[in-house]
Amino acid sequence: ALISNTIGEKSKQYGDACYHLAAYYLVEKDYESSVKYRLLRIKNYEDLYVNKPKPWSLQAAYMSTSFFYSKYLKEYKKGLEYALKALEVVNNTQGIPDYSIAANYNRVFKAYIELEEYNAAIELAHKHFEEAKNTENVSDSKLAFAYNLIAVSYKWSAEKIKDKKLASGYYVAAIKHFKLAITSWGENTNDQNLKRARATINVGLCENEVRLIGLDTKSMNSKNIIEMIEKGLKEIKDPKLESFLTKPSKALIEKAEAALINLTK
Repeated sequence: ALISNTIGEKSKQYGDACYHLAAYYLVEKDYESSVKYRLLRIKNYEDLYVNKPKPWSLQAAYMSTSFFYSKYLKEYKKGLEYALKALEVVNNTQGIPDYSIAANYNRVFKAYIELEEYNAAIELAHKHFEEAKNTENVSDSKLAFAYNLIAVSYKWSAEKIKDKKLASGYYVAAIKHFKLAITSWGENTNDQNLKRARATINVGLCENEVRLIGLDTKSMNSKNIIEMIEKGLKEIKDPKLESFLTKPSKALIEKAEAALINLTK
């Protein structure tokens, strides 16, 4: 109220205040009020940057609102709408780090998958790859990143789809693209070592899912799957990578360790 009556609602400070109110109401589980202030924050940023390059704070507002709609209100179409708005900001901003781009694509994938629009998620990932591939002097790491996005879109879709035959095919496609990503990350850096380790674990986990479905078991040997998962775990547990492990990476490690226990019984 003080901001509104002094410097006005068309100010960054007003948007920041809306952000904190939205966070407060989320803690209080007053979701109606929380979404109200999330949307006010977005409108504030949109008004401030009409016909101007969109700031990263607007992308963050779109992303968090997409997640909020999906998780707390179960309004998946709204979740997709704001995820795509965030992606538009990403695609029109230079110098965005890969992890931020990946987070945005992953949010869009999840929104599509929540709506059971699996092909849309996969097509978006392939579209990103084609754009990257056709970029002049594209680096191997950028191609690896694009391959990994395709693999993730297939894997997440496979995890949700009910058709076992289709799910098995998606897992096989995920395996192919995770392997392409692994071979494209060729540098011995902590960042690429971590990405290769994650992708290696995912190859093993996807192969295990194909084995469990049981429709395409010719190349899915338990011994080979164990070796692949163990290789990925050894790589990701390198002490040099410990400080780089995020919650998703730690969750992947736990899932891989649980799969190993079942495979070795």
